Order: sequence, then structure tokens, then C-alpha cells
Amino acid sequence: MKKVLCKSEIEFVNEVADDCIKNMRKKDKEYLIANPYTLDYHFTYCLYIRNHYIHNRDFSEAPFWTEPDYLSCRIIQMIFSRLLPEYDYYDRFIEGLYDSKQFIELRREYKVIYGEYPVRLIEKYKALTKTGSVHLASEMDFDAETDFDTGAISDAIDSLIHELAELVWQTDSLKQTAEDYGISYDLISENIERIKEIFFTEEEFIPLQVCFLPYRDKIGRERYIEYRRLLTARLNENPWLVEKLDKNYFKDRVLARTALKCGQVLKYLPMYQND
Repeated sequence: MKKVLCKSEIEFVNEVADDCIKNMRKKDKEYLIANPYTLDYHFTYCLYIRNHYIHNRDFSEAPFWTEPDYLSCRIIQMIFSRLLPEYDYYDRFIEGLYDSKQFIELRREYKVIYGEYPVRLIEKYKALTKTGSVHLASEMDFDAETDFDTGAISDAIDSLIHELAELVWQTDSLKQTAEDYGISYDLISENIERIKEIFFTEEEFIPLQVCFLPYRDKIGRERYIEYRRLLTARLNENPWLVEKLDKNYFKDRVLARTALKCGQVLKYLPMYQND
């Protein structure tokens, strides 16, 4: 068994991360860049790291904590720091942000819309945590400031996620779209707020455009099918969303069939209970 001669945790983590990246295929790097959520890799890539670099090593003389799960987590975070320019290793703000499923989902959606990741937004909030104050956003007091501490980091992450969510949802643009369709925004505003609440309470992202589904005659067949596909994709991942969503969406039998693949959601769709 090979003896670990590194004098510190950071030296060992760097050594393993370098070797991992050296042996990584381009498509694997691209996948990690697109999905930098540490917990998703515990039983996959981190398991590989543990088996190839930790379980088969002799740490008897290592002057640092050598718990395998902890080390593999630190190693993949170091790999992320090499692949993502905004990802600072061992930075509490970055760790907390990238440990948020909400952020990871919004980051992915932002890339689809804008063709790039929200690096400038991340850097803006990261700089605020470095300077010792964080401006709160969204439903918080825009003029408030808080001293730099764990609570401030949490506030910064919260504020970033709210700002990023609006950049993705583009609520103001949606109001114009509703007007173009000849639909009063007041008719869809309740469902828009419901979808936002689902995201912030259940960590389930749903594109706001699905709010137009009850207005097929106004949006046209092409847009209707497009928006239906957006919701179908979410229902395939989590049919239990039926409980939270406007039941008018499920007058469409394609959406209903998708949801009812999970038979237990039938109780939320009374219109189909006698079928």
C-alpha cells in the first residue's frame, strides 16, 4: 500500500485533483462544469476517488484528518475550482452557493437562456462578502447591510438566488408576452406566484410560461405544445407537482397521462377518478 507523504491536507488534495484532471476526458470535464453539485457525486465520482486515492493508501503518518468521505468531498471541490473560474476553493460563500440545489438549477436554466453561466453575478456577491457587507435583495430590505459573518453569507446566497431567479423567469418580459397574447396579466399572476413559491419552498423549478397553458386559443397550437413540453419534462421528474399546480393544466390529457404514471396522484385530479 502506497504511503502518503504529503505534509498537509491541501497538499494531498491538490495532488489528487491534479491527477484526476490529468486523466479526465473532455466530455467528463464538460459534465462537471455543467453539474458542479458535490452531493450528486458521493456514490459516483467521489466513490472512484475514494477507491483509487484514499482506501488504497497508507495514511499512518499523515498529519491531517483522513476521513475518506471528507477527503473525497474536498478533492472534487478542488477539481471544481480548477474547472470553474469563479469557484474559489474553501470559500464559505462559494461552498454554500454551490451546495444549493436551487442555485444549480437556476445556473443551468440561465445558461440555456443567455448562453453562458452567471459568473459576473457570482463575482458581484462574492466581492460583497469579501468587503464585509452584503446588500440584501428581493423580498429583503434593499438598503439593509449586515456585518460579514455566517448569517451574512447566507443572506448573500439568498439574495443572489432571488436575483438569478428573476433573470431566468424574466417576469417583466412575461407581462409583455401576456399582453401580446391578449391575456390579462391578472389572470395568470396567481399561478406565477404559486410557481415561484414551489421553487423557493420545494426546490422544484418550473418555467413560468406554463401559466399560459389554459389559454390555448390565444397562444396558438405551436406555443401550446412548447409550453406543454416544458411542464411534461418536470412532471416526468416529479409527478407530485400536481398537488401544487393549477388543476386546469391537467384538462389536457397528455399532461394528465404524464402525471398519472404515478397512480397515487390521482387523488389530486378528481376529473379523472371515474375514467
